[in-house]
Amino acid sequence: SHGTAVAGIIGAFLASDPVYRGMAFRSSLYYHGSCIGYWDRLVEGWQELRYKGVAIINSSWGADGDRVPDYTDMEIDTYVRNYGKFMTKSAGNRAPGFGCPYSDGDVTNPGLGYNVMTVGNFAHRRTPTWADDTMDNTCSSYRDPKSAHGDREKPEVAAPGTDIRSTLSRSSAPWVGSVGSGTSYAAPVVAALAADLIGKEPRLQGWPEAVKAIIMASARNPVGEEYRGADGKGLYMSERAGTGGVDFEAALQITTRQQGGWAKKTVYYSTFGSSKYFAYRVRWQAGKKVRVVLVWDTNPLRTTYNRTSQPSSDLDLRVFKDGVKVAHSTTYDNTFEVVEFTAPTTGVYEIRIYLRRWDEGGTSDAYRTYMGLAWRHE
Repeated sequence: SHGTAVAGIIGAFLASDPVYRGMAFRSSLYYHGSCIGYWDRLVEGWQELRYKGVAIINSSWGADGDRVPDYTDMEIDTYVRNYGKFMTKSAGNRAPGFGCPYSDGDVTNPGLGYNVMTVGNFAHRRTPTWADDTMDNTCSSYRDPKSAHGDREKPEVAAPGTDIRSTLSRSSAPWVGSVGSGTSYAAPVVAALAADLIGKEPRLQGWPEAVKAIIMASARNPVGEEYRGADGKGLYMSERAGTGGVDFEAALQITTRQQGGWAKKTVYYSTFGSSKYFAYRVRWQAGKKVRVVLVWDTNPLRTTYNRTSQPSSDLDLRVFKDGVKVAHSTTYDNTFEVVEFTAPTTGVYEIRIYLRRWDEGGTSDAYRTYMGLAWRHE
């Protein structure tokens, strides 16, 4: 029943019911699971799905590993880096709150991976306004992975996962009903959003870094959380919701370049040149609120998945106007950087990607990482 509900959130389609449809109901779905929760069998499922040529793999399962990345996190990162799959993972349901069975708040494996998009759960309230959306009492996990410098952030975004109606596992009508709450139901919302974006812009397929950057840049719903890094001063994120609650319309506007834009790039050591940075130029108007998100991959073979883990390379994000820095995000152990600021003047801004550390195996063009960049203004 759990798998049926998760699948319905993405792809449910009943010709007789125009209301309850999955968020990417025109997509093709493949299901793989383990009725008794064997991790090895679940991980093997990723391989079977890869052979079927799927572009997006959602994992609504996990276990608490005391916030220490392990082999499952390494495996999920491999599917992003080596095979170009967009991977979503439920953050877990271990946060304290009314009716919540746990209180440690730990994000669960394999959602501790660097390249996977980990998703929290917010209560949508089924109202047209964002004002009453909240992370409170959703049990959504938020305690971050342990790492070398202790500055990793998970989850990256949040999505509706409370009081969900979806497909039921039964042999007769009604086919749709209440299935409960949890990050298991939030993660497939983001998987469906990724499918919609790739459907709109096929060039995004095989570039999970760009898809992740677009979703993080467009997550405009604050879901009642407080955000660090305002006015371009450091990583812009909240503790429980990442960059915010997902917004399908805003993501499509970035994808189609109506209100923002995106880029994808294979990055070599030589890409940075002697200045140790490369840049994109974007024009913004004074007074516009701007968010820029940089995403890149860690190389799982160059990453030690333990309590002192760090990514294989470290990039930094800075934004300049006429040579003056207006925003920066420079964490050590994440594979993304996020800035949000209000454009001080109208004109062309320079988004600079700096190299802080490179450990991809060598500095020749035989060694690389993959990068996605997205920006939005409003």
